[in-house]
Parts: sequence; structure tokens; C-alpha cells
Amino acid sequence: MQKILLICPTFGNTVEALSVHTKIISSYFKRDCEVAIMTSGGSANLKKTDNLEVKDRLIEISGTWNFINLIKKFTEIKAFNPDKIFIQYVPFLYGRGGINFSFPLFIMFLKIFFKYRIEIYFHELYYPFEMKMKSILMNVSHIIMLLILGISADQIMVTTKDFKKLMKRILFFKKNIFWLPVGPNIEKYRVDQKACDEFSRKNNISSADIVLGSFGTFHPSKNYHLIFDILKKIKTEEKIPVKFIMIGQDESQLLEYLGDGDFKELQGIVITTGKLNDFEVNVAFAVMDLYLGYFVDGLSTRRGSIMAAMQAGLPIISTLSKTTEGCFIKQAQVYLYDPDEKIFFASVKELIKHYGYQIKKMGKIPHQVFEELFAWEKIFQAYEKFDGQKR
Repeated sequence: MQKILLICPTFGNTVEALSVHTKIISSYFKRDCEVAIMTSGGSANLKKTDNLEVKDRLIEISGTWNFINLIKKFTEIKAFNPDKIFIQYVPFLYGRGGINFSFPLFIMFLKIFFKYRIEIYFHELYYPFEMKMKSILMNVSHIIMLLILGISADQIMVTTKDFKKLMKRILFFKKNIFWLPVGPNIEKYRVDQKACDEFSRKNNISSADIVLGSFGTFHPSKNYHLIFDILKKIKTEEKIPVKFIMIGQDESQLLEYLGDGDFKELQGIVITTGKLNDFEVNVAFAVMDLYLGYFVDGLSTRRGSIMAAMQAGLPIISTLSKTTEGCFIKQAQVYLYDPDEKIFFASVKELIKHYGYQIKKMGKIPHQVFEELFAWEKIFQAYEKFDGQKR
């Protein structure tokens, strides 16, 4: 039986997207392989949950991922003796400001001296270049880290087609660079009407409400201030009753994000769920009429929350940029607008004003693009096609 070492510093954090993603990939490898997971000490919650099994074999890094702490775990790695090392990579996961040369050098050390097969899944590449000293430092450091990892890798996977183009320019000497989109970051469950009715009753949602929602954190790139301004205008100016279900954030986090004034204005509109398990997320999705997700860099195939919403059959409202994959464009029930704040504000407001109830009446629909490309089994099949080893 082949052995695979999966590396993800946040594994076991049940609400962090890459942790959930790693758990799903781990389950796939476990179908016919033995798997160990290398993660940060204390990050893995050993209680059995939807996203973590009690019996996962862990190699835990104590403290930061510096070379000394990594070398300390070499004995455990050698004892496991993996045939393959599969790395989940976002630079910011491995060090403060995403700057950590120790980790790429450690991977290079494993490759050169022990000939392990290295596969790296790049979810992000590097911090964008800006004419600021801090930005320049992060950008240059991330590119150097990427180069070290890329040189060490036998196989490279990236989450978007734009990343693939960039990676082929940077690592022009590498052939095995593939596009592998992310799948939904929750498992799908069948939800009955009783569960939906209970959720609606608990959160004061009526049948007249147009219910929008999102899934994730208050990351600046998601511009929730803009989303909340749109909701307020729809309710106050258009007199359309709207609700917005925010999955993953609680009321105290909303208050901290908004401040007292805006928080009070949005009471009765925004519903915060806090952390939910997969079944509860499915219930929240079932109650929604539309999914509203703003991304400053446009919708792309690295957005697990959008994949989860598509899996649930929700109509999608999001942003369109030059890096948005063509598979999303002209899809039924996918509404994409320019991320410019004024354009997005006006477009979404007009969509809800004129077509909100029509979309609500149509209900959930299967997304053909999801079934063809983003369902987990399709992703696993794609991985198997370009996996360099017969598993």
C-alpha cells in the first residue's frame, strides 16, 4: 500500500477552508493509501467531527515552521517513509507575513537527499506587487519561496487557470503544471422542509423575504461593507424585505467588524449563524434564495464557498474580472458584475429590485458547470489523469 504524507499547517480547524479541503483530499487518498498528516501542534482537534477523524496519524510541528522545528520531525517522517509528499500551499500559512524560507528549503532537502516524490497544490502564489516597502518585501520573498518549492516539485497543481499561466512563466523549465480547481468545502446532505422551517422560525425569516447569504470570514477582499450597503438600500429605498444569512461569523464578530452604528442599522437584516457543522450549513443554504459573494479579484475556481453554494443549487451573484474562468460566464443563474463598487452596487440592487422574486420562485437548480468540473469526484478523476504515479 502506498504511503502519502499530507502537509497542511491548519489541519483540524473545522471552519478554515484549507483544513476542510485537506480533510476531503485525505479521505480520497485513504481509499487505497496509508496517510499521515503533518500539521501545526495543537491545531488538530482530536474529537470526532464532520471534518476530522480520531484515528488520523499526525506529525505535529511545535511552534513556528522554522528549519530546526522541521528537522526535529524528520525522524517521524523517515519512520513513516512516504512514497509521496502532498503539500497544501498558501504562503501565509507557513510564516508571519507569509515569509518563511525554512519550509521550502526543508522540502528541497527532502527531495535532494531522500528522493521523495513531491506534489504541491498552490492555492495562492504570492503577495501582489505594490510600490510599498512591505509589499515589495513580501512579493519578492514569496516568489523566491515559490521558486525553491517549484524546483523541488515533481508535480505542481494550481487552483486557477490564471495561476497556471503565471506559474508556467515563472517555472518555464517545468512541464508538470496542472489546473486543479477546488471543490465545495462542505459535504452535501439531504435537507427536509422541517429543518428549513425551524431555521426560518428561529431567525424570523418569512416567506415574503428574499433571502441572500454568504459563507466565510470578513476578509477585506470580500468587501462586506459594500454588500451590507446594498442590502440596506434594497430594504429602505425599494421597500423589499431582505435577509442575509452569514455562515461562519457570530454576532460579536459582526459588531466588531461594523461598529455600533452600522450594527444597529443591520439588525433584522443580517443573520449570523456562528460556526456550523456541514449539515447545518446545508440547512442554511436550503433556506437561501441566492448566494452573494463579492471578490475584489473576481470569481475564480479557487473559491470553495462558491462551489459549496453551487453544490446546493443556489443562484450565484459575484464579480467578474479578466482572470475569471470562462466556464462561469453565461451560465444559467450565475450573475457576474464588475467589482468596481459603484457598478456592483447598482447592478445587484437592480437585479434584486426587478428579478429578485422571480429568481426566488425558480428555486434551486443544478449547475451544469459544477457537475462537470467541480464536484469532488470530478476533481479526483482530473487528479488521477495527470498524477505521475499509478496509485
